[in-house]
Order: sequence, then C-alpha cells, then structure tokens
Amino acid sequence: MQNPQNKSAAATRVTTAPSDENPAGKQSKPSRKLVKQNFDLLSPTIEAEFEMAAERAKAAPVPPSVPLIGAPVAAVAARAPTNEGTREGATVRQLRGIKNDSAKITHLCTPWTYVPNVPPQLVGGSKDAYVKWRGKESTSHLLYFDVEATNPDLRPNKKSNPVRYLHAVTADYDADLTAPIEDAVLRNAPADLRANYISTTFSGGRRLLWIIDEPVPFDDVIAKRFYEVAGEALQVSSLLPGLDQQAWLNPCQPYDVGTNWRQLSEKPLSSKTVHHWLFEASKRTDWSKAGELDIPFADAQAEVEKQFGLRIEVGERIHRFWTHVNIGGNESACVVMENGMICFSRDPLFSPWPLVLGAEFARKYKADKIGNAVKDVWFDGKTYHRKIKGVWHPVAKDDFRKWLCSEQKLDDTKGKGETASEVTDAEVFVQSNRRVDGVIPCLFDRGDVKEINGKRFLNCARVKVIPPHEEPQKWPTRFPWIARFLELRFEHTERQYFLGWWKRLYCSALQGELLKGHALFIVGGVNLGKTLLGLRMVGPSVGGCVDASKYVAGTSEFNKEACEVALRCIDDGTVSSDPASHRRFSEGVKAMVANPQSNYRAMYRDAQSMEWNGRLLVTLNDDAYSLEMIPDLALSMCEKVMVLKFQNTAYAFPPKHMLERTIAAELPFFLRWLSDYEVPADIKGDNRLGVKSYINEELRLAALNAGQTGNVLEIIDLWKNRNTFESDTWAGTATDWYSQVVADEALKPLVTKFTPRGIGMKFRNAARIADSGIEVLDSDGKRNVYEIAVTYNRVRKAVRIKPDKPEPAGDQ
Repeated sequence: MQNPQNKSAAATRVTTAPSDENPAGKQSKPSRKLVKQNFDLLSPTIEAEFEMAAERAKAAPVPPSVPLIGAPVAAVAARAPTNEGTREGATVRQLRGIKNDSAKITHLCTPWTYVPNVPPQLVGGSKDAYVKWRGKESTSHLLYFDVEATNPDLRPNKKSNPVRYLHAVTADYDADLTAPIEDAVLRNAPADLRANYISTTFSGGRRLLWIIDEPVPFDDVIAKRFYEVAGEALQVSSLLPGLDQQAWLNPCQPYDVGTNWRQLSEKPLSSKTVHHWLFEASKRTDWSKAGELDIPFADAQAEVEKQFGLRIEVGERIHRFWTHVNIGGNESACVVMENGMICFSRDPLFSPWPLVLGAEFARKYKADKIGNAVKDVWFDGKTYHRKIKGVWHPVAKDDFRKWLCSEQKLDDTKGKGETASEVTDAEVFVQSNRRVDGVIPCLFDRGDVKEINGKRFLNCARVKVIPPHEEPQKWPTRFPWIARFLELRFEHTERQYFLGWWKRLYCSALQGELLKGHALFIVGGVNLGKTLLGLRMVGPSVGGCVDASKYVAGTSEFNKEACEVALRCIDDGTVSSDPASHRRFSEGVKAMVANPQSNYRAMYRDAQSMEWNGRLLVTLNDDAYSLEMIPDLALSMCEKVMVLKFQNTAYAFPPKHMLERTIAAELPFFLRWLSDYEVPADIKGDNRLGVKSYINEELRLAALNAGQTGNVLEIIDLWKNRNTFESDTWAGTATDWYSQVVADEALKPLVTKFTPRGIGMKFRNAARIADSGIEVLDSDGKRNVYEIAVTYNRVRKAVRIKPDKPEPAGDQ
C-alpha cells in the first residue's frame, strides 16, 4: 500500500440538491480537500485494482513507434525527428497564447515545448502570490487557449471578440496523483480518443490536452452543449479526479502552461469526430447510444471480415463471434440479419451492428457519415451551397434533402423515440453552424470562406488563370504568332507599357491576390485585332471576360457577371456619347480604378459589398465618334487610365478556326515569358497600380477635339473670328470669357449649355495639350486666370501646366 499522504482522489462529482441558491442542482467544482476525503474512503479493493492495472501496463509490450505513457517530450522528440515545423510529414499544430493574465494580444505558441521562468521565491509557495505575479503586465509567461477568436491577434471574448475556430480541448483536474494511478487511469481511456499531452499545474493538479488535426469552425452559442457531448465521448469526468467543470465548459478559458509536459499519443483528434460532436450538440441530445446508428449491411460485412476474419451473409447461422463468452459450443446460436445479429442463447436478443463492431468503430462510422455529409455545405439564410467538382453551386432545399438521402445515405424517417430524422438534423446543423452572411466571388482566392468586416462570406469564384509553361521561354520561340502580332500593333514604348499592364494583372491573379491596375483604352483602325486581343488573349489568360458596357455606363444595377471575372471589356460604339452618358461613363471608369469596393448584385438577391480589383479594357476605332468614349482626361483621371494606339500595319489574319487554335496553343508559353518579364524601371509605378500611366499624345488631342472640350475650342475659334483684339492674347477668368461670349447673340445658343465652372474645367483640360492655345496663368485659390492665343493665323504656342503647380481650387 502507498503512503496515505500520496493518495489521490478518484473521479469525483459534487452535486447539490435543488435550492433557492441553486435551483437546478447544478454540478459544482469539488474542492481538493473534499477530493482527498473521498479518496480516503475508497475501498482497498479499488486501490489494489489501480495498482494491478499499473503493473499490467508496465509488463505490456509497447510498439516502438508509440511513445510510452509519461515519456518526456524531449525523449519523444528525439525518436521523431522534426523538420521546420513538421513531424513525420505532418505539420506540428500551434495554439494561441498570452504572456500574462492582463495581456490582450495573442501569439502562436506550443505549450508542450515552452520553458517557464517563474521567480524562484514563488515556486512551491502561495497560489495567491503566483496568480498576482501572473496578472502583472510586466510578467512574461504563457497562458494558452484552445480556440481562435474572430480577430486571432486578440484574446477571445464572448462579447467583443467571439470564438471562430477550435484547435484543441483541455481538461483541467484539481487533484494530486501518484504516477501509477495516473498511468493506470489514462490507459483505460478509449484508444482512439487518447489525449496527446498531460502536464502538471502550479497547484499539483493535472491537465490533459487533445489537439485537433485541423481547425474546426466554432461558435459560442453551442459551446456548452458541445463540451457536454465531447466530455462524454472523451470520458473526461472519469479519466482523472477533480475535473474543473466550469473551465471545461468555457471556450475562452486561458490555461497556465504549467510544467512537466509529457506526450501520451501522437495521433491528433480527428476533425470529422469533432464535426460529429457539433452535430450532436446541435440536436441538444446526449450522444451515448452508438447502437442506434444504422449501418448498411455491406459496410458491416466488410468490418466483420476485417476485425474477425469472417465472411458473413444475411440469413446465415453462426456462432457468437464478437465476444469471448462461452455459450456451450453452439455453432449456430446466432443469425445474421440486415441490421445486426440475433442471439438466441444470450441477452440481449438483438445486437445492432454498432454493438457488435464496437463503440470505436461506431464513433468513427457515424462521424464519417454525418461529418462528411455536412462538411462541404453552407447556408446563406435562403439557399444551400454545395461544392460540386471543386465549384460551389446553389442548391434548393428539396434537392439538398434528396442529396443527403441518395448520396450521403442519411435516413429521412424518424426512429423510435426520435423527434427528427437524420436528414432534418443535418439540415438544422448546417443552418445553425455552417451559416454565411452572403456569397461573393473573391477572384483567384483559394479559400472557401472569407471573413470581411466581421461577416462570413462563401467564395463562389470559379475563374482560373491559364497555368504558365513549366520551363522558361525566350521571345518569340514558342509563341511566334502572338509575338509578331504585338510587335506589329504596338510601337516599342507603348508595347512595354502594355506588357507591364498585362503582367501585373496576370501574375497577381496567378499568385491568388489580384492587384489593382489602370483602365486600358486601345485605339486603332478597323480590322486590326483590337477585339481579338481582349477576347482571345488577355481574357483567357485570367479565366475569361465579359461585356461590361451597361455596367460601367450605369444602365444596369445587376452586375453579377461583371463581378465574377477579372476582365471587363467594352467594344467600340457600345456607350452613348451624349454629355450625360459620357459623364456617367467617365465617373464609372474612375470609380472602378480608384475604389475596389463594389456591390455584387444578382437578380432576386440582396446586394453584397465586395472587393473587385479587376481591369477594364476598352477598344475603340480612331474616328471622331468613337474617340468621344475616352473619359475626360483631367489630372485625376490621367493617373488612372492608359490610352495606347494600335499601329495600322498591314497583316493578313489566318482563318478564324486556325487562328484561335494557334493562340490557345501559344498562350501558356507566352504567359511563362510574361511571368519572367522584367518591366523597365522607367515605366514602373508605385504599389498602387504597379505601372506608370501613359496616354498617347496624338490620341489625347484627338479625344479633346472630338469630345466636349473640342466643342469649346470650336466656340473659341468662332469667338475669335467675330471679335478684334488689341494684342495677340486674351486673359481673364472663365466667367469673364463666358460673359463676353453670351453677349453675342449668334454664339449665345452654343455656350449656354455650359456653366462657367464647366468651361473652366475644359480650359484646364485643353491647357494640358500641346498647341491648344490656352494656358493657366495664375490661381488665387478661388478662381483661375487663363490666357488664350487670339492670333487668327492659328499659330499657337505649346502650353503646359508646370508639374509642380497645384491643382486649381475652382472657377468662378
């Protein structure tokens, strides 16, 4: 017998009768003194059984690959070499921790390798003094959490930073234990659910830690019910005495790192098992009757053959093979049934397959069945979404239920004493625990679920880039047609800008994080391949494109298709050139580049805010009507667009079917070259857009003359022809010029459609163009003074605003 001073208490629960102070008779946390008293009352027989179990454990052979119970962590690590956070090919899990009780910021940690640095005077001393030291902001210690909060860098809090993921579960025991009893009790734990680590607390108690193989979505709402179900499955109340029930039920509980960490098992807790526990918790029922699980005969037949080496068939008479009980040698006392075994010689009469095959198999089978059924399903409040061949698809309720029955083999009928079928329970679980606030396309992001501004969204993006060829490429060896096309259509400098623009789009998409870039306008004659460039080259490289004319011009609020691709194209002549439409178009282009936030709006669905960092590609003919589509090239707009010119070089295109096959075959080689292409330093831009803006000066002047600014220049010509001037220049504000022109009855109808402020904006735009004859002379912060060349022979000076001159405040 052991020294009475070293005896430890058996698993103890303290339950009080209902009272005014405790109306529910809730379980309370046992004191260490009470645990000690209860253990002293244990019979010698029970203590002897513990000691015998410990002796049997020592004598039992242990496979070399499994560490002995209580083996130090260092010894286990020595037998299992690690390599940059991996162990035997599996990633070593990490938890979140804080450095003291006052800390708010969390960090990644591995408690089982942490070496505490507790002041010597506190070791073995008062717990109150230890807790006071641990609460100081200056203390550098470790307390770890089983969970990860919405903001993972802050400690979890039910109100301000709720739990989002579960990484582990910890059971805290307030009782001193001797090593033999500790080992004997722990060896009685289910083999498939054995804790990974055990440690010692400051007060001499124990903690068990189960690490989950991957994070599991979690919620405070069902935390208590989950821990009740998990506690029963893990047998936490009976593994060791003195379970801290309050800490067990609290997902935000921080645990002191303690000391003497030892590894008990290398096998982590399966996430499928945890999914099943969540399922059971959602039903608010106790998961303790594994025998109620309906296992199809084919699965039971295979497991019987695996466990017992027997091939059974329905209707066959056979002995009671699943126990070692002698039933008198009757070899036909049992009958194989579809749902289990009937045994005539022994109670119970009917043993369902879970009872025959064992609780371990039943747990795993049910976890696989229910967990797999709901793992890849989300619910947005109206519609279910299921991943089919790697893509999320909306699924109606009836179709979802049919799928649960036919594909997942869930039962749609109620069993005896049940209030709902398996299908209904699975539905309720998905609605409660796998719910998203909306569905949006996060282009090229490989994650399924994204958390944005505190909301959870399902990523429904489908587009994928064309993978580049594996080997480096040289221009133009493996893509001769594409190279020749780009050389003929772009002048050298403009080709460098175009390739830089395309590289930023493609490479950021390839890396899974689409970056912003310029809106691109390509202007050229007819039949030069402008549309071909967008539809067959740039578009396919990033998964496709869509005609976006009605979205950019603001004529449609439903932009589902435009948000689901990375390239929006507008072809020549699809946007009206009237002043109001042109203004809306210019504002749409500017907003698309400057503000990545967009409303994702599908018909019959609520709009969802999302980030879209794709590109706009506009192809135009070079006639005056088409050029009116180019936005007003004010300074703020110039930074956000590129305007390039297609060269009118003679080239005979091959037949369409041959051309499209050629481009598709060459694109992977070209895209590998583009991925390795170094953008020249003189055209590299900042991180915001990646490449500097570029506007072809010839097209800038043509656009101004074709657009509203061109109309003002024509009015200026008429005004000069109808007036005489004392010098070669006229100077004044936009209001001064407007007053003079409106006084001319012949010119009045032409100018009254503009406001003085609008005329000032046209003057500023024209002043940026060579030979416009307009210059901004001065600005007093409230209004601008302009100088207009009025010599009739149309000889105009090259006029520019100096680069360091601030943007004028306005016009009057």
